[in-house]
Amino acid sequence: MRTSIALLIGGGMLSAALPLAAQQAASGSLDDVLGTTAAEQPAPAAAPASSAPAAPPPAAAGAAPANVPANSETAAAAANPAPADASASTADAADSVPVTSTPGLQKAGRSRVVEEIIVTAQKREEDERNVPISISAFSGDALEARGVDDPSALPMVTPGLTYNNLVGYSLIYIRGVGSDAFEPTADASVATYIDGVYLPFAHGLAQNFVKLERVEVLKGPQGTLFGRNATGGAINIITRKPSDSFEADFDAGFGSFREREAKGFITGHILRGLTGSVSLLYTRDDSYYKLLPSSPLQNLDTNISRGFNGRLQWEPIDNLTATVSELMTLSKGPGSIVNQAENPKPLGALAGIQGIPTPRATSLDYNPNLAANNHIYYGQVAWTPQWFDVKLLGSRQIVHTDLTYDFDSSPLPLVYFHATDQFAKVTTAELQFLSKPGGFLPDWWQVTSGLYYFKSRAGYSPVIFGVGSGSNPLLLPPGLVNPLLSLIPPGIPVPVGAVQLTLYSTLETEAEAAYLQNTFFLTHWLDLTLGARYQREVRGTTQADSDLTTSAGPLTLIPFPLASVVRYSTSPKATIDVKPADGQLIYLTASQASKSGTFNLPAIYTAPNYVKPEVVTA
Repeated sequence: MRTSIALLIGGGMLSAALPLAAQQAASGSLDDVLGTTAAEQPAPAAAPASSAPAAPPPAAAGAAPANVPANSETAAAAANPAPADASASTADAADSVPVTSTPGLQKAGRSRVVEEIIVTAQKREEDERNVPISISAFSGDALEARGVDDPSALPMVTPGLTYNNLVGYSLIYIRGVGSDAFEPTADASVATYIDGVYLPFAHGLAQNFVKLERVEVLKGPQGTLFGRNATGGAINIITRKPSDSFEADFDAGFGSFREREAKGFITGHILRGLTGSVSLLYTRDDSYYKLLPSSPLQNLDTNISRGFNGRLQWEPIDNLTATVSELMTLSKGPGSIVNQAENPKPLGALAGIQGIPTPRATSLDYNPNLAANNHIYYGQVAWTPQWFDVKLLGSRQIVHTDLTYDFDSSPLPLVYFHATDQFAKVTTAELQFLSKPGGFLPDWWQVTSGLYYFKSRAGYSPVIFGVGSGSNPLLLPPGLVNPLLSLIPPGIPVPVGAVQLTLYSTLETEAEAAYLQNTFFLTHWLDLTLGARYQREVRGTTQADSDLTTSAGPLTLIPFPLASVVRYSTSPKATIDVKPADGQLIYLTASQASKSGTFNLPAIYTAPNYVKPEVVTA
């Protein structure tokens, strides 16, 4: 059980509430070569305070009619929603809650659950009800009312979405399309955007939300406008913009496993034309597991997370806006990497691992810890004359993750894992050109176009597999270690004590793309959309070494040859949508998206092999 208290100050108003939310269960598992079983471990779900009642479960939430006004009838619709399969809205109304923009808590008597929302699913602001895309969209207030305060809780309100967290990586699936690869050189199949900036790597994405404007979950291939690695869909997170008027709110809570959380947000006017905002986050909790008295390791670290989002927005003239932002997330602690050897498989039992039947109990000899340090610097310049809109977006992303855990999940010194620096350095830039009504194009023709640039360098520096410790002999069967020992040159003695396998790997990527989407308003009830994206991508390895450290010292086994691949791809889209009546939308879409090919890193025995691209058409 989790309890939270919230205070909001703005426009002379102060409110407080004390809601309760049920604990959400989550699980994490590791691929243990010794066959140990990872038990499920629940993660408390935060429950922000609200003066409005909590929403019903997603399965019964359904969708309110698209043209319901935001009044008492809207509240009645929230209390008695239609079944999920009863909605006629083809903008995936069964998956999302239409929301009406309100100042949130400051508007007494307004529902924070059933509102109306403006989305940017097509790179421009549009009413969700008029967007021919399967989309679930929620305002920040609606998510708070439902107890959703981090991305991993989005499946509670979004049918078809699966969001898991494993050793610091977010594994995201939409309608069954996703990826379970958790390494910095692998791409996700669901693209994540924050304030229009693409975040290519899944390090630490499951951090708690900072102050949100809204979240949009786009389902199905989104390759035309959202580009590479959007085969399953896209998650578009929009944080709160700075405001001219002063506003501040604070939320604090506590829960199971000594969980404590505090959030703060402040925004207001700084100078003429200049506004700013700051969001802060702090959480801490104890591990779900307890160490047995016989465990060589007797203390598990506390899980601690910190978040910061600062933004400055400058409007020197009416149609020009410049924004700079920094998003920082820091976390450390065992998190989901603590395992329990509940039922060892034959290989683990052969190595001497004994099962632990006691719930929530484990015995370890190596301290598990996951430390993530993510910094994202991004900005946008928007010029919006009466004829068209032009936007320039850019970002610099720096990600570092240090991971250690007991790979055999037992008190025996068998195998441990230490990724001293899983890193990613990313640079992105995007130039958007959007037509607008009354501009240089006729009103029946709408254009969304742009140019995109991406460059990244990611990998391990290094990752270490340790077998044995000190003077302990190798306890693993010969078939598991002989492939490594066979790589040792003649004349070097075969190790009889501890062995460390050290792997260095780096992958570099550079991509350029251009996209164009045309929408033709043929009649007042019939629209046709045609679009395509063309991309060139160069991806290759710049380091791939396999080293072995024994009692005789370090030894470079194989400096693998480097390789690169150049790929060209096109992602088309065609949509016909019909509006038979006000608030109703029927559409038919054919679209395609591709997931970038990559190299299988880190390499141990053989040179990194190329993994072919994934192409999805729907």
